[in-house]
Amino acid sequence: MLNNCTKCGVSTELNLSFTADSFACPGCGSHYTLDKGEWVFRNMFKTKPTETALKVGAKGVLKGISYTVSGVIVKCAYRNFFWNEYILQDGKGNFRFLSEADGHWIFLEEIPEVFKISNHPKTIEYKGQVYDLYDYTTTHIAGAAGFFDFRLSDDGIQMDEFINPPYIISVESMNGKTSTYFGEHINPREVKKAFDLPYIRSRVGIGLVQPQPVDTRLMAMIFCVSIILMFITHVFIYSGQSEQSVLNTALVPDSKDFTSPSFELKGGSAPLSVFVNADVDNSWANIQVALVDEKTSDEVYASKDVEYYHGYTDGENWSEGSTGDRFNICGVSAGKYHLVITPQIAADNFSTKSVSVRAVWNEPSTRNVWLPAIFMGVIVLAFFYYNKNFETRRWADSANSPYKE
Repeated sequence: MLNNCTKCGVSTELNLSFTADSFACPGCGSHYTLDKGEWVFRNMFKTKPTETALKVGAKGVLKGISYTVSGVIVKCAYRNFFWNEYILQDGKGNFRFLSEADGHWIFLEEIPEVFKISNHPKTIEYKGQVYDLYDYTTTHIAGAAGFFDFRLSDDGIQMDEFINPPYIISVESMNGKTSTYFGEHINPREVKKAFDLPYIRSRVGIGLVQPQPVDTRLMAMIFCVSIILMFITHVFIYSGQSEQSVLNTALVPDSKDFTSPSFELKGGSAPLSVFVNADVDNSWANIQVALVDEKTSDEVYASKDVEYYHGYTDGENWSEGSTGDRFNICGVSAGKYHLVITPQIAADNFSTKSVSVRAVWNEPSTRNVWLPAIFMGVIVLAFFYYNKNFETRRWADSANSPYKE
């Protein structure tokens, strides 16, 4: 269809699969209606859709279907909130719609369902899902461009919006006709790619049905299953495993290296705890330990100081340190090992005659299960509060917000 605007002279030509009833000039915003086969000027829209992302006649492939933009409508609510709606037609004459507000996009289609909304119910149900009333208001057409198979209303359009992100149901009443639309959030990058746009406006704030970044319910379920599996695995691996003493001896300081008898560990990995005691008095003692894997000759080294000091200063007794201490060699797996221990004392330490060393391969702790479980719990809790804040921001402009006190 070809239409020449009588006000600005701009020609608009579009191959339509429907009979147009209204036309708005993309150049100047002049509004025409078809009367007895002739286009009759009605009025001029104050808002020109010159900053819309998609222009009349733009072509693109969305959801695997080729569409042509046959019309653009700029709607206004509350006098200062504007958004764009794009009417798409495919080759078979079917219509789809794109709604764009503050860089957020919704892909919609008309559905036959009829809802009783005369009293603006708080919720409606569609295909087993509950949708919450976000807003009901009267909107106006502030601007338009392209061809339309309906009369562009000069009066207000009553609109009720119910959301269950990322989905929306919008019920609109215009020219005495009520239509219901089902929509879904669509990523702006998908629109940009579909219509080969060089630029698309960045999103501002939270979109009406923009999905939450993280599904905390799904995350919690996955984490719970993971924790249960970790506990089951822990019980299976370490069932029947108990504490095993591998060394208990007293060593003479500054003697040659002590090599323990070989010992064999059976079961899952667990820490090897080494306990050191020395009768130090205002001095220190030290042991150096090497755990040697007799199969691979791999060695793990560790060192520990035992220090104990005390005295009397400014009328008060004081002390620090201890004559005993312990340390762990973590993650010692099953196998055959021996220990190489070197004891040392300070040069002026004449009180320490021996250093006692005891090594125990511990009964495995559930700490390796509880720590990840606590970490997962913290993550879930953090995202729970993040998503709550996300929803609070989404509903900030709604009089029906469940987050308002």
